Amino acid sequence: MKKILAIFLVLIMILSVALVSCKNDTAGTAGTTGDDDDGGLVANKNNKDDDDENKGADEGDVPPASAWVTENMPAKVYTMASVNLRTETVVKDTTIHTTVPVSTELTVLAMSSDKDSIEKPLWYKISYDSKELYVSGAWVSSNIEDTQFNSCDPVDLITLETYKDSTIYLRSLPAVAESTQKTSLKRADMTDGKLKKVGESKTGLWFEVEYDLDNNGKAEKYYIKMTSEIRKYFGLPTGSTGGNG
Repeated sequence: MKKILAIFLVLIMILSVALVSCKNDTAGTAGTTGDDDDGGLVANKNNKDDDDENKGADEGDVPPASAWVTENMPAKVYTMASVNLRTETVVKDTTIHTTVPVSTELTVLAMSSDKDSIEKPLWYKISYDSKELYVSGAWVSSNIEDTQFNSCDPVDLITLETYKDSTIYLRSLPAVAESTQKTSLKRADMTDGKLKKVGESKTGLWFEVEYDLDNNGKAEKYYIKMTSEIRKYFGLPTGSTGGNG
């Protein structure tokens, strides 16, 4: 009888240890998911049924601002798409204060000294709704007409033979960010009429185009930043400056 009781007690101890271990493993897993998976959306980003207007732009992996400057900064900037305004320069769901629509006017308080590859500040410190907030520099312009587009009849865009090795980037939204780059095209991709201009920003800096990226007979809408270099590729008058967007 004593032997059976001893075996029973040992089994209870083994079962208790197993349950504690299982609980700890579950807690550890929960603590490592979701925190760093920022898609640039509102807090309920995993809800696939959200309307597009409830989602902010995907800032991608933008580092925090290291210093702020106020020299030669614009007084106002305007959003190029539906954009997140943040409480910190950290790209996480927990830092999103609100999401504002395209062409929203933001008062600039300062801009980060850190810049991207085309010399735009990585962040702006802005005033909105009587609050001090932050917005990614890739998603705003100091000219509101960059955010406003005029439609046109479809026009084929083909690069000149001189620039047959040139690269054109198609973007999902009119903003130069890693998250907006959908594909790159060479001249060979654009000689069959697949790339068509259907609109243009009022400043002429952005072209709205249609392109059959998946080759399934269905053209989708994309954007090309029309720098002076890219205008030469298409044989267009130059005027804009900057790198290959």
